[in-house]
Amino acid sequence: MLLRPSIPARLHAAARLHAPARPAFTRSLTLASAAASAPARSRLLPPSASASALCSRLACLSLAASSSSSSPAPPAAVLSTIRSVSLVARPKEFLHTHNVKFAPGSRKKAKRLGRGGKGKTAGRGRKGFKARQGRDRPQRAYEGGQSGITSAIPKIGLQRQGPRLANRLNLRRISLDTLQHWIDAGRLDASRRIGIRELALSGCAGRIRDGVVLLATGAQFLRSPVDIEVTRASLCAIRAVEAVGGKVSTVYHNAEIVRAAIKPQAYLDVPKIILPPNPKDLTRYADPDRRGYLAPLAAGAAKQDIIEKILLETRRKNKN
Repeated sequence: MLLRPSIPARLHAAARLHAPARPAFTRSLTLASAAASAPARSRLLPPSASASALCSRLACLSLAASSSSSSPAPPAAVLSTIRSVSLVARPKEFLHTHNVKFAPGSRKKAKRLGRGGKGKTAGRGRKGFKARQGRDRPQRAYEGGQSGITSAIPKIGLQRQGPRLANRLNLRRISLDTLQHWIDAGRLDASRRIGIRELALSGCAGRIRDGVVLLATGAQFLRSPVDIEVTRASLCAIRAVEAVGGKVSTVYHNAEIVRAAIKPQAYLDVPKIILPPNPKDLTRYADPDRRGYLAPLAAGAAKQDIIEKILLETRRKNKN
């Protein structure tokens, strides 16, 4: 354990350091050290005086000695060094988690409204916008009750629900890496046919509205040969599934067909084959390159006779 030298010892050391050049300052140091080491009745300072008080007294003595003698005054660096001499005071109380407190006045209790003592309006005043429940500030784009600028200016472009937007299907996207992840987790069975019902009940596609589209994202992670039936599929996804020994078929779906596939007990009769209402979708699902479910029905027919043949085959199969 290292012990710090006492104040008189440090003062003696400073006196010995500056003794040759400043005799008056040396006399003051010697006087201060003698005062510190003398008995209590002969000390220059009371017994309870601190080191800072001793240093202040020492500085006064040195200035008096320098003014009374012809020797120059001690340098300012020495005086600052002497003034900085102080004892390390031990704290009376240490900081812990049990005695940490907020500064006085820094915390204020919230006003409890509607609990009595504030009248029937609970500090909100009478009527008005700010007196209503949940209306402490106006909502965005509120203009005081007049027609807002968003409704006053006419819209330009594809803003309204035209026939093109009304007939657009809301398809849920599924990537091949997600499909493989669900198979590895045991939530999909690759040995059985995977359709809309399996994708919806397993949570792989989330909430399905009008159908599912299969995309080729993460095709390098697909390892399991699957037989999957979706609403639409990209050509790259079809090639990636068939490269590992799988099979893809695209079937037309809408919101009603999806509901019937997920909850078949809620429907008395579900047709075996449902034709899309749009002629463009008929050609899409009759395309063998896109693995459409109508491609076998339109096989061997001329291009202008595809729709007629599909209608005839559909009526015949639904009757059976």
